[in-house]
Amino acid sequence: MFKNSYVKVIIGFLIVFSINQASSQELKIHLGTQIYGMIDGGFNGGGIGFESPLTQKSTFDFDFTIGTQSRGTAYSFKPSYLFYLSENQKGFFIGPSLKYISLKEKEGRNSFDDSLYALGFSLGFKFDFLNDFDLLFKLNPHLTVGGQGEGNVAGISGQFGLSYRI
Repeated sequence: MFKNSYVKVIIGFLIVFSINQASSQELKIHLGTQIYGMIDGGFNGGGIGFESPLTQKSTFDFDFTIGTQSRGTAYSFKPSYLFYLSENQKGFFIGPSLKYISLKEKEGRNSFDDSLYALGFSLGFKFDFLNDFDLLFKLNPHLTVGGQGEGNVAGISGQFGLSYRI
């Protein structure tokens, strides 16, 4: 699924963010739904991610999500910049995001097999839950560019997750 160079870039990126911010990074797991274009039904599943502070009110966020439905599977990789209205990366947030989406259809059909790039934004809320844990709710509306199939229009994904501050 990954080319060797993509894995090296992701690992290098994680190391750079880890060096200076290790004590405040957050690792996340989430459940979510992805809805793409003219494809009937959403892709339900889950994923993982991390969030790394840039300032007291902003973070870099990265999510990987897998969703399935009866007709196929959707994978998405989404980096985003989140700006919080309050300090310490809690409360309401909003920010721009990019998304790479891979849609694969079952049974040899190819009405929505596609690779898409999307521009959008992230909108949500994060609050304290227990000691080092946070709960988060996030919506990600987007508009795809460059695809050829049924998924190549506006879409949205939503997440409910739990993060752990390292």
